[in-house]
Formats: sequence, structure tokens, C-alpha cells
Amino acid sequence: MKDLPVTDTYVHLWDPARFRYEWLDDNPDLNRAFMLTDYLKATESINVQRMVFMQCDALASQGQAEENWVAELAEEEQRIKGIFIDMKIADEFPAFVPNRSLHVTVRYLTPTDRVRRPLRNNRAWRTHHKNLCI
Repeated sequence: MKDLPVTDTYVHLWDPARFRYEWLDDNPDLNRAFMLTDYLKATESINVQRMVFMQCDALASQGQAEENWVAELAEEEQRIKGIFIDMKIADEFPAFVPNRSLHVTVRYLTPTDRVRRPLRNNRAWRTHHKNLCI
């Protein structure tokens, strides 16, 4: 498996000491920090070339801070190439993107077109979403 290059498109990292994740309340096995060091240890036998962070549903008021934390992690771990931001902060998408070297797109927690349509018309979102998919 070490020879096969892998792009891990669904990396979850979370830190309950830093952010509030309500879904962890009823998940005692998961209600602890899962940090980059945990991920690296778990994947040490896999040739992970690139990683894409998937938002972990912190409180809406902490969504931007969670994404900023991951952007900081990406400076430390160069294989983090992309990030799926929380739909709750998608309205801030144009402001969020330009100061990042990461490819950014939005994680939809609802399948409704009413939510997706505004982003499809957002040039910054289309560019980053397309680059993330390449």
C-alpha cells in the first residue's frame, strides 16, 4: 500500500478543547481530540500525498475559527491542499478565500438547490471548487 499515492479527500480533525462540537456529546468514543498527530500515526503505512480537510461541524459561531485553525495546520503540514468549509459560513466565501493558499469549497449538509444556487453563481467558489476537484 505504501507505493500507491493517495489523496485523502475526507480528513476530519477536531479539538474539543478549542471548539464546541455538539454532536460529540453523545459519542463518548469520539469525544476527544483527533489531531494531525493522530492522523499521521494512523496513516503512516499509507502513501498519503495530499489531504483535504472536511469541516467537523463546530458551533456556527466557531465555523470561521475552525477553518482558520486548519489553514494554520496547512502551513505546518504541506500535504493539506484543500478544505471543505461549513455551509454556515458560506455567505462569507469571497472574503474567506483570497487570503488562503488552500483550495476551498463548501460542504453541503442539505441537498436543496435553494442553498446551492447562490454558490454556483459565485465565481470565487466555482474556481476553488474546480481546482479542488483536479
